[in-house]
Amino acid sequence: MVTRGTRILANACVLTLLSVAAGYTSAKAETKLFTGTDGTRSAVAAFEYSGGSNFTMLVTNDSPYDGKDETYMISAIFFNVKNNPTINMTAADVAPGSDLYAFDAWKEGKGPTAINHPAGVITPAPSLMADGHWQFVDKTIGMPYGTRYGVGGAGFTIFGSGADGSDYCITQAGDITRGNSGVKDPVVRGSALFTFSGVPTGFTLNNITDVYFQYGTDINDNHLQGTPPAAPVPEPAFMQLGSLILMGGIAGFKRLRKA
Repeated sequence: MVTRGTRILANACVLTLLSVAAGYTSAKAETKLFTGTDGTRSAVAAFEYSGGSNFTMLVTNDSPYDGKDETYMISAIFFNVKNNPTINMTAADVAPGSDLYAFDAWKEGKGPTAINHPAGVITPAPSLMADGHWQFVDKTIGMPYGTRYGVGGAGFTIFGSGADGSDYCITQAGDITRGNSGVKDPVVRGSALFTFSGVPTGFTLNNITDVYFQYGTDINDNHLQGTPPAAPVPEPAFMQLGSLILMGGIAGFKRLRKA
C-alpha cells in the first residue's frame, strides 16, 4: 500500500529533481500550482515559465490511496489560456523520479510485429507522445468544463485513436496493485511532464485558468477542479517550498518507521 509519508517524500523528490534538471538559472522563473482533491483522489498541476516561447506542466497523482480502478488514474487535463493563443504540445514524458510500470507481462502492438514485455518498470521509458498515447487538442467545440485546451491519454471522443484507454495514464507513485481489469498496462506511476510552445508576448502564468483533472476513460467519470494559489510562486519561494515539503516528507517517513 502506498503510505502518505512515502507519497510526500516521492513528490518532494520530483520537485527537487526537476529543479536540478531545469537549472533554475533564470530570475524570471515562476511556478503556479493548481491542486484538487475529493478526499480519495488528489492531483497537482505545476506550471512553470521562465520566459521565451515554452512553458511546462508537471502533473502528479498524489492520492494517499492505492487506486482501485481506472477512475483513480489521471487520464486528461483540461485548461484555458487568456486570449486563446495558438499553442502546441512539443513533449510529454515520464517525469524524473517517476516510472512507467506494468503490473503483468504485456504485449505492445498487434499481430506478428507485436512485442512482448515483462512485468515491472519499463526502462528507458518512451515518450508519452509515441504512438499517440498522450495527445493535445485546441478546440472550441466539444470540450468539457468550458475549456479550450487539453492533453489526454484516454480518448473521450476528444483525442485521437492512439489515446484509447487507461494505459499510459497516471496512477500514484509506487502503486503495485492493478485493481480491476479496466486498468491496462503500462501506467505512469507518479508524475508526467508536458512541454508546450507558442507562448505569446506578455504571457504570464496568471493567463492559465480553469484547470481540471479528468479521471477514468469516460468523460462522466470523476474529475477534480484545480484550485490555484493567490499568485504565481517566484523561483526563490518555490525552492523554499520544495525544501519545506522535503523536510516534511522526511519527518513523516521517520514517524512511519517508528510506528
